Amino acid sequence: EVADYVGPTTGVDMYERYSSLVWNADGSVLAFMGFDAEYKAALAIFNRQDQTFTELIKPVESTLPVSFTADGQILFGVASGEFVETQGTGGAVINVMTVSPTPGAAPVMIGSYVLGVGCGGGSSIPADWRYWTESQGGPGVSNQILALTPFGLVHSQNCTGVGTALLDFATNTDTPLGNNLAWARVSPDGTRVAGISYPNSYVELGGESLVTVDLATKTNIPVVSAPGVSQVIWGSNTSLIYSTRTDTGQIFPASAEDQQKVGEAIGAMTPSTLPLFAVTIQQLDLTTGIDTPLYAADAYAIGRMGVSADGTTLMFSQIPNLNAFVEAVVSGTLTDPAQTVLVEANIMDLAASDLLPTTIGAGINQVTVNPVM
Repeated sequence: EVADYVGPTTGVDMYERYSSLVWNADGSVLAFMGFDAEYKAALAIFNRQDQTFTELIKPVESTLPVSFTADGQILFGVASGEFVETQGTGGAVINVMTVSPTPGAAPVMIGSYVLGVGCGGGSSIPADWRYWTESQGGPGVSNQILALTPFGLVHSQNCTGVGTALLDFATNTDTPLGNNLAWARVSPDGTRVAGISYPNSYVELGGESLVTVDLATKTNIPVVSAPGVSQVIWGSNTSLIYSTRTDTGQIFPASAEDQQKVGEAIGAMTPSTLPLFAVTIQQLDLTTGIDTPLYAADAYAIGRMGVSADGTTLMFSQIPNLNAFVEAVVSGTLTDPAQTVLVEANIMDLAASDLLPTTIGAGINQVTVNPVM
């Protein structure tokens, strides 16, 4: 957590929780959103050089990510309070703002776009909440994107994150990118977007594929058909690193009575089982097309991934399967069905030299790799 990293003397522990952690290009400033007890979000920064914490803007739009622009400004969104009809559904007008990462800086509005609203949902399975926290996806399926590129603003079109567009501020033209494009990521050089394309907006699994989009031409380029692909990042300007997630069966408690306990723990009234998953991580060279396996394990999900500054090490978080949760339910030692301590994320790294995974920590959430460390 940010408070653990920064320390209790900076004031950052005033927040109940955090999201959207992002470093600037030289690794000196960490920007993030902090949430108070009433779930109101603030944009704040931590300066590594002088160890100071500053709250810059409050409130900001809690569902949208924070990012840095090429010239070092912080990009964020603020709900204008205006709603419009878009394709038969409600849309919220989002004002896009930038602000310098310095105390007292005044924000500047650079444009606006419409974000489809009306999402909801949840889960009584603690591993889902851990995964959503790590991936910043939430019940809405995908994470959101808000990133400024030389070609305009790349943004999610609705609160599910399924659907990505490029807004040209000069012409106020908003062009959809790809086909139901989700989990979108802008390349390091700002010229392309990678993401997962689904066969429909309802995310019917089985037909998803990994794609890139050339922002200059808006050309959609399928790069690999990868059923179960769940996350993607850029390893470099010419490579992608992606994870997959496959349902491998169910955790079956021994008796109907124990299955009933599991059902009650997750809010069901009937005997229940819980799913088991297997995960992989692959690296795809976009120049040669070579797809290299990097990692495989039995686990609930890969939460997030990041590459070290020298490009030699992959750091990722892994959420375990629900075996320990089921065992605690059956044994009667589970006091709170929402206990996410039983599905703590393991932080792991993987060196390109030997591909041997090493666990470097547990219970540390939303790890964000510093770009120069």
